[in-house]
Amino acid sequence: MKRIFTNKHESTNSLNNKERFSSYEHAQLTETELGNSILKNKKRLIQYSLTKNLEEKISNLSFLIKRINKKNYKKILSLGSGYSDLEYFLNLALDEDKELISSDFDEYIVEKANLFFPDFRTIQFDFFKDSLSNLDEDFELVFSFGAFYVMDDIEFIRLFRDIKSSGVKEIIDFHAGFMTNSSYLKYILKSIYSFVSNFLPIKRIKKGKFHGYMRNRKDLLRLYKLSGWTPINEIRNYGDYKYTCILN
Repeated sequence: MKRIFTNKHESTNSLNNKERFSSYEHAQLTETELGNSILKNKKRLIQYSLTKNLEEKISNLSFLIKRINKKNYKKILSLGSGYSDLEYFLNLALDEDKELISSDFDEYIVEKANLFFPDFRTIQFDFFKDSLSNLDEDFELVFSFGAFYVMDDIEFIRLFRDIKSSGVKEIIDFHAGFMTNSSYLKYILKSIYSFVSNFLPIKRIKKGKFHGYMRNRKDLLRLYKLSGWTPINEIRNYGDYKYTCILN
C-alpha cells in the first residue's frame, strides 16, 4: 500500500498536505476552482462530461448497465460519485422501476448535483465516518467509480463490513488506485529521485496533497476477505480502470 499525492497546485498551499481532504476542505476547494467553470450550470457540466469524463468511462458505464439489468437490481447506490455526471447517464439508461441514488462527501458538489439532476437523489455520504444503516434504504447494489482508494485499510474494512451488514447483495469496485508493475516501478523511481534531490543541487519534486493509496491485487483481495466479501469476477484493463472487481 503506497500513498498517493495530487499534483501540486496553489489552492492546497494553505492546507495540511500530509492529511487527506476533509469534507469541508474539499467543498471549499471545489467551489473556488470549479464554481465558475464546470459546475457553473448543467450545460457546462454535461459539456465536460461528454468531452472528458464519459469518453474515458463509457465502457465501464455500459458494463454497469448490463450488470444491473442482468441481476435486475432495483435499488442502486453510487458511492463517491463526484459530480454525478456519470450517474446522470446511468439513470437515463435504467428502466423506471429502478432507483439510483448518488453520493459524495463534498457538500457543494451534492448541492449542485441535486440542482442539475433532479431525476435522482444525491446525498452527502462520508466514507470515513458515515454508515449505510443510518440511511434507512434497502440497497441491492453498491458501486463506486474509482473512489474507494482514498481509504486506509481500517477505513476500507469498516465501510465494506458496513455495506455487507446493511443487506447489500453486491459491490462493484472500479478501483482507481490499482498498482500495476509499471506504476510500482514509477513510484520507486520517483521516491529515489525525491530522496537523492535532498543531497544534490537538482530540482526537487513537489508533492501535492495526500489523497489516497495504491494497492496491488494481493492487497485488495486481502481487504475484501477481511470485510466479508467474496470476489466473483476480476477484470483487468477494462475501460478507464486497471482493475475492477465484482463482490458478493
